[in-house]
Amino acid sequence: MILTIGPGGCGFTFLNWSIAYLCGDEYYYTLFNDKVQVDINPINKFTAHNFKKDHLDPNADRSTLLTASKNSIVYIVPKDDNDFKLLIEIPSKKIIFDNSKFCPEQLARHYTTVTNSPFIHITDQLSKKYNIEQVKKVLLDLSNNFFLNYYNLPDNTDNFIVNYQDIFNTLDSKILEIFKFLNISVSTDRWKPWNNIYQDYKLLNKDILSNFLKDINNIDSSSNTKILKEIIKWKTGSYQTLWVA
Repeated sequence: MILTIGPGGCGFTFLNWSIAYLCGDEYYYTLFNDKVQVDINPINKFTAHNFKKDHLDPNADRSTLLTASKNSIVYIVPKDDNDFKLLIEIPSKKIIFDNSKFCPEQLARHYTTVTNSPFIHITDQLSKKYNIEQVKKVLLDLSNNFFLNYYNLPDNTDNFIVNYQDIFNTLDSKILEIFKFLNISVSTDRWKPWNNIYQDYKLLNKDILSNFLKDINNIDSSSNTKILKEIIKWKTGSYQTLWVA
């Protein structure tokens, strides 16, 4: 089994499809034994959701991993650092997303591509009191230590670590290192079609951060402080949902 472990929106659906496709396989069998065609273009707007991946979100029942085979490629979003520590103890090859780098880019992509993103929810709530672009600016400022860097990478070298840059800008070179780590071969006849699809995927994701920032201006310190306090309350669970008549 291969586990790809990282936050929502980190591009691991595309990575998982890439592994299955470049292996030369015709089909992928999910944890529930669904037969999924691999020889497809997986891109659906900014995401690769045309590929039916095995994806366990933070609240999913992890016992479904018991149905995994040696060919399973499972994307798991850790709930917190303790959950992450449990995940890395599971016997498998692991590719882990480095959530300590490119945090503004990560947050912007999460906001843009994850339909149930909590960042969208809190922005919608706070926009009833503040300018929405001001809220987004504070979220972005907090992206590093407060939101995304919520699990700690292991010290050992038994896992393969990738970051935002590796997935969205240089996967066409990084993927060969990944396959070497996994000890599997790349199907040579699929390399060119895969690379063409990856260039489209890279282009789609190229401007996500700049688009997120395009309407954001500097905000006054008093508004910044008020929004910051509201977001801290939300993050710590003491935020009261706003209701408007």
